[in-house]
Amino acid sequence: ATRDARTPNWWQASLKPAPKKESLVFPGPDAASLARLVAEIGHELPARYRLLGYLGQGAFASVWQAYDRLHLRPVAIKRFATIRGQRRSDFYKELAALSLLENPRIVALYDLRETDEGRQYLILEYCDGGTLR
Repeated sequence: ATRDARTPNWWQASLKPAPKKESLVFPGPDAASLARLVAEIGHELPARYRLLGYLGQGAFASVWQAYDRLHLRPVAIKRFATIRGQRRSDFYKELAALSLLENPRIVALYDLRETDEGRQYLILEYCDGGTLR
């Protein structure tokens, strides 16, 4: 993916590590890890997505706030650990079901990306205002 030449290191100034909270099961990355992850995501996703911040992490994925420059809207990007074999098949079956659902109480799935290395990304509707805890 090519990057906008005017902003080659846009992430360095705009992203900060997630605040450390004692109640987090999966603590957020430190500043060095955050910079590495942002660089990886920047190479794996098209330039149309501008990362704005790190939102959190679960057992299988990290979630990032971003802006979709093509559709001019905020999005959430869910970056999964590499999924292979039967889990990969199950993953795509679940996504097929999710893509058919349309309800104001269900987060909309906008796009799915998969890298050549097998890493999956979901581009989801961004919902501001809280957590699922």
